[in-house]
Amino acid sequence: MNNKKINDLFLRILNGSPVNFLLRLLKSAKKPRPSKIGKVLFIKMEGIGDSIYLLEIIHRLFTSYPSLKIDVLSTGGNPLFPLFKDSLGESHKFGLKILKPLNPLSYIKTVKDINKENYDIIFDFTGMPVNIPLMLLFAKSYKAGFDMLDLRKKSYNYVIGIDKNIHIFDNYLNLVKPFLSISGEKKFTIYVPKATVETGRGGRNFINLVLSSSGGGNMNRRLPPDNSALLINLLVKNFPGYKINLLGGPTDYAYLEQLCGLHDGLSSRGLTTDIATDIVSVKRTKNIREAMELLKNSLFNVCIDSGLMHISSLVNQNTYCLFGYSSPVNSLPFNNIGYYAADIACAPCSFYKTSECKTLECMKKIDVTKIIEVVRQNLTQATAANA
Repeated sequence: MNNKKINDLFLRILNGSPVNFLLRLLKSAKKPRPSKIGKVLFIKMEGIGDSIYLLEIIHRLFTSYPSLKIDVLSTGGNPLFPLFKDSLGESHKFGLKILKPLNPLSYIKTVKDINKENYDIIFDFTGMPVNIPLMLLFAKSYKAGFDMLDLRKKSYNYVIGIDKNIHIFDNYLNLVKPFLSISGEKKFTIYVPKATVETGRGGRNFINLVLSSSGGGNMNRRLPPDNSALLINLLVKNFPGYKINLLGGPTDYAYLEQLCGLHDGLSSRGLTTDIATDIVSVKRTKNIREAMELLKNSLFNVCIDSGLMHISSLVNQNTYCLFGYSSPVNSLPFNNIGYYAADIACAPCSFYKTSECKTLECMKKIDVTKIIEVVRQNLTQATAANA
């Protein structure tokens, strides 16, 4: 169940309930702002891409505040925090707590655990969901978060508005900076787990495509079939000898398998009409480590806005990003070589809401032929520079 559905469920439950009275009662008993911060909790549930930027903030905080104790509260469905938990260095380890969404006993246990830890401040990065502020009503720590809902404004000690016209990293910084000093430089300082990048692969003889991502709250995130097939065929034609991997999560595999054989309407453009399965294939990675390995060691990656796009930008600068339903202003990775955005009035549509659009006209309007032109130009320049 994604965040929007959880929101809708809880809001229906709240209608006509005495929670508003409880909020008014608790508002007068809010905890004062801490004079010294030595122990913090970050709450981030879903969103692999956003989690990378929280990990970057955590790493910078550890560097500036060596004695700071940091814990993260997330769900078992977010693979990044367990992966990075012990990889930031011995002095940069953070604690990890797991919450089971829609499990009342898990919420009760988590609140008890939070109160036992006695955090100086809790930062809630979940954005819209209402289940987290409802839980934190019973937490005794100072609470800071985004004021996406009236419930947050009433129950949290400190709230700020989240701005769709700035990068998500800047939104996160704006929440943390009033309490802890941190650099806002747009680059990665975080360590990538060594086991994921020291793969022994050589030659960079493959290209990765991320063309579908069923997560992130928008269940229609994908480059449509015709545009995907055109991109694949252009790559086959322009980069002979390179294998092409289609990456995604388990819910994307059926769509990606369809793309391997799509060629309708392409023969009239003089493009390859049959794609050999040994050239283009779906890579069914077992975990996020395997996906990182492939993204790190490719010639380049072309990705729609997704968690894998942000992972790609972390491990491989040769990442080309496609934006339609989302905005590069808010989501463009730090470390990328180029991006392409749809020129259409209704885009972007997915800033903290689930788009109901079924046609994805924005993604159809991305000119994938320009991507090939820029890739060839960049590779030529890189070859000349290394000669």
